[in-house]
Amino acid sequence: MNRLDLLNKFGRYFKREAKDLIGKIKADGFNIRKERGIESFDMPVEVALSKYDKNTQQFLKKVSGLSPQEQKCLTYFQQGKSAQDTAAVMGISQRTVESYFEMIKSKLGCISKYDLLDY
Repeated sequence: MNRLDLLNKFGRYFKREAKDLIGKIKADGFNIRKERGIESFDMPVEVALSKYDKNTQQFLKKVSGLSPQEQKCLTYFQQGKSAQDTAAVMGISQRTVESYFEMIKSKLGCISKYDLLDY
């Protein structure tokens, strides 16, 4: 996955969702380092985000802009279902499922369909 692309998408998402709050904080001249102390920002290594964490996976899917159908296809693929099985469960053609996978790979910056197993 293209990490820079994901970071840009997150930045746009965050700015959009927190626009009003950020404006108020700027207007008030709030300084979190002064308020909480610099030691509050020292993060232990074990706190790092994991791509295997369920909440992180759900957030990445939301930020990536996957359609509900694409999200279902990705979930079924991660559960080990083939494109044919997924098509049968979703009531669509296998070719449509493969088309969704091409769009998913493009949106998530993956080269191989098997790279999607990490999401």
